[in-house]
Amino acid sequence: MTLINLEELAEFLVEAQKNTFAAGKEDSNTPEGSKISTFEKGNLRFCDIWDGSEFFQGKQLVRYLDTNTAIWGVVYRGEEYDIGQDTVAMVAFLKRALMHPPIEMPVRGPAFYTDPEFPDFGYRNEWEGNLSRMRGTDGIFYNLSSKHQEPVFELIYVGGVLKKGVWPVLDMK
Repeated sequence: MTLINLEELAEFLVEAQKNTFAAGKEDSNTPEGSKISTFEKGNLRFCDIWDGSEFFQGKQLVRYLDTNTAIWGVVYRGEEYDIGQDTVAMVAFLKRALMHPPIEMPVRGPAFYTDPEFPDFGYRNEWEGNLSRMRGTDGIFYNLSSKHQEPVFELIYVGGVLKKGVWPVLDMK
């Protein structure tokens, strides 16, 4: 029996987040039109699947490859607000922010992020809990240097361990 703890899961999620959507990796579409991005390492597989564009929702799952057992997941729903901003630049900025997942909650980006190439945008991520059970929101704001920051993107997420009774160690059989 092989075991994985939450620290090892967090390290895997950091690597997976940096090698999927944030990196511009989209593996394929399902027959129904959903977008999919995956990452594998060792006996773990990360899968991010989502639908929509301005309004979207999806889920991320981590599975053991040898048993195809889902051990961790998160569901999310987000939207872009139409306030006349450059959507291409906003998505590029979002991907940059998501390339910096914090090890304590590697589900989205850091608590706060700015980038000199996108001086008008700011990213925020607020969460409660840990990888075993969490919920949070993240968003992008425009006019960062002004007192009148405008939200241009918002996402809510909730998730955690999917195998009951194995926190903080996940049974890998």
